[in-house]
Amino acid sequence: MKLKKLNISEVKFDKGSVVDPAGIVFHYDNKIFRAIRAEYAELYKLVIESSFFDGLVEQGLIETKISDYSLEGFDLILEHKKINVISKWTEWSPSMIKDSVLMMIRLNIILAQNGLILKDSQPGNIQFVNGKAIWIDFGSIDKLDNNFFPITHFRAHNILPLWLMSINKKELAKQIYSEVGIKYIKKLSNRRFFKYFPWFYYKFSKGLTKD
Repeated sequence: MKLKKLNISEVKFDKGSVVDPAGIVFHYDNKIFRAIRAEYAELYKLVIESSFFDGLVEQGLIETKISDYSLEGFDLILEHKKINVISKWTEWSPSMIKDSVLMMIRLNIILAQNGLILKDSQPGNIQFVNGKAIWIDFGSIDKLDNNFFPITHFRAHNILPLWLMSINKKELAKQIYSEVGIKYIKKLSNRRFFKYFPWFYYKFSKGLTKD
């Protein structure tokens, strides 16, 4: 397949994607692309061409295909399905947050079964399309032997706010997730007390739950 060359001056890079070591998201022709660096190009080709890729998309991974474009400095260009309506975490209902957490878990199960993992777990990488939670950060897919599931971040970003909402502390949950509070709650989540929340999980892990 002959690739169509894009000039860097023709594309608009996404400011929120500049720290991703795998690549960078850009906009062109009213479409969404991800330019992939050399060290991740072969991995992502294998993922997209794999027998389990459709299962990832079914569970919530953003629909993605290999593009017929090329861009100087990158070895692969992916095209993502464009999401027209963008929402923020603070706009989601508790049931939406629950759906997003379950989606991340299901994606990681499939990935782990195939030697891969999501190295990120931030809700900012999730959008909703027709009521379905979609993981948009394709660049967070990596080899399992290079990474581990970020359980501390997952607890801080997802489980704690969801738990607080379940006990009618919705405003506190939103405050914790705010830009001001998230660094603070990450520190708290590493402390001994927060390793035991929710309390029923601690009891279950110790085999102390009662019928």
